Amino acid sequence: MVQFFLRALVAGVVVLVSVGRPVHAEESARRVLLLYPYDNAAPFSEIAGAAIRKRLIEQFSTKIDILVDFLDLARFPTEADELRSAHYMAEKHAGKLPDLIMPLGTEAERFAVKYRDIIGPKVPMVFCCVTPELANAPGRPKDVTGNYGEFDAGKTIRLAQQLQPNAKNLIIISGSSEIDGRWLVELRKEINPFEASLKTEYWVGVRYETLLERVAHLPPETIVIFVTIYGDNTDRKFVPAEAVEGLAKVTTAPIYGPSDTYLGRGVVGGYMDSFELMGDGAAEMALEILAGKDPTAVDPRLSQNRKFQADARQLARWKLSEVNLPKGTVLHFKDPSLWEEHRNLVLATIFVILLQAALITALLIQIGRRKRAEAASRVALSDLARVSRLTTIGEMTASIAHEINQPLGAIVTNGEAGLRWLGNPAPDLAEVRAALMRIVGSGHRASQVIARIRAMLKKDDSTRLLLNLNDLVEEVLVFARGEIEDHRIVLKTELDKTLPMVFADRIQLQQVVLNLVLNGIDAMAALDDRERLLKLSLEQAGDLTVMLTVADAGTGIAADIRDRIFEAFFTTKSRGMGMGLSICRSIIVAHGGQLLFSAGHPLGTVFQVELPVHQIGPA
Repeated sequence: MVQFFLRALVAGVVVLVSVGRPVHAEESARRVLLLYPYDNAAPFSEIAGAAIRKRLIEQFSTKIDILVDFLDLARFPTEADELRSAHYMAEKHAGKLPDLIMPLGTEAERFAVKYRDIIGPKVPMVFCCVTPELANAPGRPKDVTGNYGEFDAGKTIRLAQQLQPNAKNLIIISGSSEIDGRWLVELRKEINPFEASLKTEYWVGVRYETLLERVAHLPPETIVIFVTIYGDNTDRKFVPAEAVEGLAKVTTAPIYGPSDTYLGRGVVGGYMDSFELMGDGAAEMALEILAGKDPTAVDPRLSQNRKFQADARQLARWKLSEVNLPKGTVLHFKDPSLWEEHRNLVLATIFVILLQAALITALLIQIGRRKRAEAASRVALSDLARVSRLTTIGEMTASIAHEINQPLGAIVTNGEAGLRWLGNPAPDLAEVRAALMRIVGSGHRASQVIARIRAMLKKDDSTRLLLNLNDLVEEVLVFARGEIEDHRIVLKTELDKTLPMVFADRIQLQQVVLNLVLNGIDAMAALDDRERLLKLSLEQAGDLTVMLTVADAGTGIAADIRDRIFEAFFTTKSRGMGMGLSICRSIIVAHGGQLLFSAGHPLGTVFQVELPVHQIGPA
């Protein structure tokens, strides 16, 4: 007994709370006594008591003392134990009675009312977390009021049936203590209607080790309802939340319960009230009475916080579908989705992805447009090159006529000679044969001239071949002979038959060389005071490059236009299109070379065409 009073003395905690300023001895503070039914390990009373303390401290306008006593009715359940506790409390508070007593739970309320005349005569009471039958009992004193809840075992069973539609068995687990018995009596009337449809067994007061063994061998189509276990038939004491946690670890069938203190301990769920919110409700009623309201005018209030609650982890463990949960069920311990946990990050990522997609789309559109523009440019360049060739050929009509007239004249002359030899009394057949062979040769030469002119005029896909630049330059000079003679040009060539071959398009390179030759001729057209010298030379510039040089003795290129001579449509000629040099440079660059120019010495302009040498082998 001495140990009991020592333990009670330690457990009788007095919490002094001052709101606004420190409390001095001469100042009077309102006193509220919280009565816990068991020890400080009972989850429901701890949750409700913490909520009451928090609300009173936050909301009370002046000073308040919160006193705490633990009745420990589970360990000391007899009437003699209760009477000793009541007298101890009366002695402890004899100096100054509390202004309000707040019992937490059915057992604490029953104790407080039963021994009220001893511990606090006429002290009003505001209870919390009691059953409806006790809150509305006919003999309840009028100044005893509070907040009560309904722990509906029937709705908990219906929740289990929705999650387990194939269930055939119902197991009800309860302890053997008086507290367990009172709770089971309260809930049994809600359980009875299900006994007709489910094979029902009551495991009441069974030794805890036996319970562990039994639940470990249950068929899966079983519904287990855990009520309370404060004690078993060995007189051991338990905390219900801890007891159900041990059963849930080994069970082979889902376990449900009507108390939210079981959530997170292994139960699937149930129809539950919130002890925290019930504590808030009781604190609100206490504040009304402490503020001066007549406690007899404050009727007991039913908690409105009951709802279906479930543990997402246990649903996953038993493979129970969330879809079967009643509407409005509060789902606890569910891992947040990526959207719920990182909403802002997801939105930012989506925005970045959409922005990147838009940029990539715009880039692809731009690339497509550029490719189409490049294709169109190539077509236009090809057409312009052909127009340039046509224009050049038009300017070379006299030279072309000269080239054609020579073989035609030779054909006519040799034909006439052959006829004369045949007209002799004794025809000289050898001379006739020679004349005919000269006619054939002249015809072949005329055909070659015409073929070269057709190739220059023809619009065809580029064909690259191995070329000897010496031959190509000589062919171009044949075309330009008429212009050279008409403008009294002195032509000087320095060619090299030993130069390596280049891999190029014959017609395009002919056009480049011809254009440079004609430009040089035009640059010297107005000269009267010096020799009109046009010099063409070929040489190897390094191991991998051959270079063609076209130098004239003309007036040169003015310094202010040197940066523009390769621009398209820029020309200094009155009848020029400004495309010749631009096309020439494009052709040379397309062949991997470059077209350069510089001032001549002492006068004129020098153009240099550099082309890569054709290499045999992997290089």
